[in-house]
Amino acid sequence: MTEKTARTGIGIIADRTLLRQRLRQTLEEKGFTVVANIPPEGCSASLLESPVVRVWLVDLENEDGYDELFEQLVDIPRVPVFYDIGLPQLPSAGSSAEENKLRWERRLINKLNAYRDPATAEYQGDSSVVTWPIKLPQKRQTTRSGKPAERVWVIGASLGGPNAVKQFLDALPEDLPVAFVYAQHIDREFVSTLASTIARHSYLNVVAANPGLVLEEGDILLTPVDYKIYFDDKYRLHCLDEGWSGSYCPNIDEVMEAVRRAWPQTCGAIIFSGMGIDGSYEARSYRDQNCPVWIQTPETCASSLMPDSIIEAGCDDWRGTPEELAAHLVKSMKNSQENKSHGRQHSTVSGYAGPSHW
Repeated sequence: MTEKTARTGIGIIADRTLLRQRLRQTLEEKGFTVVANIPPEGCSASLLESPVVRVWLVDLENEDGYDELFEQLVDIPRVPVFYDIGLPQLPSAGSSAEENKLRWERRLINKLNAYRDPATAEYQGDSSVVTWPIKLPQKRQTTRSGKPAERVWVIGASLGGPNAVKQFLDALPEDLPVAFVYAQHIDREFVSTLASTIARHSYLNVVAANPGLVLEEGDILLTPVDYKIYFDDKYRLHCLDEGWSGSYCPNIDEVMEAVRRAWPQTCGAIIFSGMGIDGSYEARSYRDQNCPVWIQTPETCASSLMPDSIIEAGCDDWRGTPEELAAHLVKSMKNSQENKSHGRQHSTVSGYAGPSHW
């Protein structure tokens, strides 16, 4: 069978034989095609990037020693990876165990239903599962700038977001005088992993949501999953004893609102790959205040529903691939500085002339 005629389906990577067997059995009983079912030692770059795999399920009881595997998973550009799928403890028996198994099966099938038919939208799923499951040790050593940020951009993303956002951040130059607040739909267990992943090749400083934090140029704040945040009139971060609204956390609309209220004339938002309509409501307020909202080009997204919702709201000011978005941000700052130097009205991303080599 050639690659063009090969059936597409689900790939499984698990370090427990019994788990692989149960996963395969469950998926095939529900009408899915399993095209790979292997231990982590059996993975290769060519297999991970194979076009016949439409989504990977990864579940490892012991993550030690698999750094190379997870680095390869990070670099898969357009294949969602569901990690730690929550299988009930094995072996199990009894009525309560059976109920847990049925709930687990329903949860898993709901995540994967969009992958059943190749004629459906190519990459859809439950955005509460993130694709980066291990702490990566290689991290660029940087120091904070000491300059309070005057321009703050929200990054909003869900399914497929970490890969796209990492490409965007890696393409940004050093000493860019802007801070970011990154709102990624993610399980709380993977926040530290996300921080390590996006910091590896970026000049930005990943900062935690500590009360009293003042964002500095070159910072990227990872929005907490469990509680809301806001910034006071001195730009200090406050953490609320209150959870986010909606089904997925953090709520991107609420993050965008918090930033807009603190930086009403100098904020912006970039919405990357993801499920749902998160960000589309608050994008209208950004539009009304002439604050830019950019989106990842839908055809380059793992799931384009979030960018599509911004388009439907009529709020997208610019579209591009992650690398194009980075270049456009730099260009916009340079143009704004040139406009300012000629006495013309400058945009919300102003005051940056760029290093001399640009």
